[in-house]
Amino acid sequence: MSEQEEFPDCLLRYWTLGEIVSAVAASGLVIEELVEEPRSEGSRLLPGSITLVANKYKVERT
Repeated sequence: MSEQEEFPDCLLRYWTLGEIVSAVAASGLVIEELVEEPRSEGSRLLPGSITLVANKYKVERT
């Protein structure tokens, strides 16, 4: 039995960076920092890492 046969079928969804940032902003979070790291040279198929820092601020209404 090959290694691939051991894993169940699954569906993959690839979100764009724009979709991710828009979803975070639409949820009411304030994006403070977005850092993109390059992908590893060893794997063309894997993306680099992305770190997104966001906060939800309490808005004082007068």
